[in-house]
Amino acid sequence: MLPEKEGCYGQWPDMDYEHVTESRVLAAEYTKWITALSADVPGPEGQAAMLVEGRFYPGDQLEVTVEQGEYYHLQIRTLEGFYDQPVSVRLQRDLLPEHYEIRLQREGESAVAETRTMGRYVVFDLECPGDFRVVKASPGIPAGYFVMGGGIILLVLLFVVCRLIKCGKSRRMAGTAGQQATEEAQASASEGEMAEESQTPASEGEMAEEAQTLSASQALENPRKSDTSREAE
Repeated sequence: MLPEKEGCYGQWPDMDYEHVTESRVLAAEYTKWITALSADVPGPEGQAAMLVEGRFYPGDQLEVTVEQGEYYHLQIRTLEGFYDQPVSVRLQRDLLPEHYEIRLQREGESAVAETRTMGRYVVFDLECPGDFRVVKASPGIPAGYFVMGGGIILLVLLFVVCRLIKCGKSRRMAGTAGQQATEEAQASASEGEMAEESQTPASEGEMAEEAQTLSASQALENPRKSDTSREAE
């Protein structure tokens, strides 16, 4: 097992290992990976119309088939068969429509690829070499605007919900305060009625005492009148 070396692949020297008759020290040979293969498709200004990036051996070959100007089939032929590792595909931007989508075709299903721009190339990723399609798309609002609009709507909804919650709390607090004020007013009225009731018997008692005093004074005046009348006789 050869130790790994970044950006390289290792190989033991090419020799007949079945007829080794003496001990030998072998030095592994490291070679840099080939990181890009170009397609045999003409591009503007002498640049490759398509590049496929990955880690390839010297004998690997990229084969591209284009049908109707929009259906692409990629495969990378190796010494052992076909390459089945993830790759990145670069397409010349000048060869694409003004508005486009790149749809990946895999196992009968289609999915829109996420693309990025690097210089004059549009780049997207494939799980392994396969089929994709370049489709003309109608100009429209970028997806980012929809995301921003959705975020703004969500913020507005959150603001409205918070305001409703605050209003509900304020109303509940106001109702509680009003109920407390009503209860206090009722308690004060009850205390006033009790005070009046306690004062009423005292007033009647005072009236009774005044009546007794008046009767006593009249009783004192009547004997004097009777004595005077007797003297007059």
